[in-house]
Amino acid sequence: MRVGHWPSIFAFLLVAMSVTCVGAGFENASPEEARKAIESGNVQWGRARVAIDKNAFETMLAPTLYVQVGDRRLSRQQFIDRISASPPGVTLTRFDARVLTVAPNGHDWVAIILEKVEYDRKDSSGKTEKEYWAWVTRDGWRKVAGDRWLILSSEEVSHENWKGTPPPLANW
Repeated sequence: MRVGHWPSIFAFLLVAMSVTCVGAGFENASPEEARKAIESGNVQWGRARVAIDKNAFETMLAPTLYVQVGDRRLSRQQFIDRISASPPGVTLTRFDARVLTVAPNGHDWVAIILEKVEYDRKDSSGKTEKEYWAWVTRDGWRKVAGDRWLILSSEEVSHENWKGTPPPLANW
């Protein structure tokens, strides 16, 4: 191959990579834009969880979403089914998520999230007891178009729960 062909091959590869990137459904984002979008997305997600807003679940979750809790891996549909149906007598009353860190991961973003979750649980006698859960998750996000972002994954890092009295955590 002659050296004179390198610029045209290089140009072809750049165009091919651009088409591949557009076809893969992502857009670039700055770290500041990613943090702002992921923080906003977590506020929306918390509202959707408490309201059991299935339309929001469908809109916010990527088609290939997976959720890893311990050794169990849930598909998108399994996760939606699980969070859409509470056991009898159990009501989710709080789902607040705080973004701790945001880092690029190729064309995607990974965020470490602290979730504060509260449930009201009625026992067989009708007495209600509060349950408190603190979860730390590693969540994948992708900017797909304009200002639209999708949740790609959520992996449990750790969790702890308390019954009856609030957790011994600052600013609970």
